[in-house]
Amino acid sequence: MSLVKVTLKVMPKPEVLDSAGRAVAEVLKKNKFNLQSCRVGKSIELELEDSPNLKKDILKMAEFVLYNPLVEQIEILNEGELS
Repeated sequence: MSLVKVTLKVMPKPEVLDSAGRAVAEVLKKNKFNLQSCRVGKSIELELEDSPNLKKDILKMAEFVLYNPLVEQIEILNEGELS
């Protein structure tokens, strides 16, 4: 089987207070940067063996340990490359 590299984008849900994003925004504004808002998330890169259920497996892994579905949302950035 071939290897597939997948990137996941994890961000706070819009309705959740993003304290890290707020802190970054405050520092940038205090330093005279013209900024409206800032949200801080994370990028997760996985390298997996290709399989017919790859997307399902990735989402299962993500819900298991990679993000908290109560306060975060996830997006598979290179989903079009999945089988």
